[in-house]
Amino acid sequence: FYLSMLDALGQKTTPGDTLIPLNSGDSSGGPVVWTGDRFGVAWQDRRTSDYEVYFTFLDENGVKKHFDTQLSFAPGFSVNVSLAWNGTEFIVVWQDDRNGIFNLFGQRVSIDSEVIGSNVALTNSTGGFGNESPSVASGLTTVGVAWAIGNAFTHVIQFQTFSPQLNAYSP
Repeated sequence: FYLSMLDALGQKTTPGDTLIPLNSGDSSGGPVVWTGDRFGVAWQDRRTSDYEVYFTFLDENGVKKHFDTQLSFAPGFSVNVSLAWNGTEFIVVWQDDRNGIFNLFGQRVSIDSEVIGSNVALTNSTGGFGNESPSVASGLTTVGVAWAIGNAFTHVIQFQTFSPQLNAYSP
């Protein structure tokens, strides 16, 4: 996928587009988050034969400043990436079928694209339905994640708050 910088009127500010994953022909563009001096970018691609989640950052002009950082390493699909900035680090959340049915996983990433800890399981499929299509947002003291569960006949939206370390939050 490609990134284009736009001005306030929606016109491209640079003549060319920036290719984000340099070595994958099968990627899906993901979220872009501004930190105040750089953009964090997360996405999924199949450069290792199954879909995995990647992260990098760009400078204020959209120039890629770091190699791609692979965040997931599990067999199966890691897809539908969501991204938030909490003021000190990035929070990346995605759906992942490493255990047979989709569940949500999260990963903390430093401002310089360094992985903090390991993948954190945010949900489990004890109800028999997969957990899919996450959306993450960061507040002052918590991280909120909304997602869908269900099948062809039943759809439910779930929401849960987590600590900044992605543990279950209890006030």
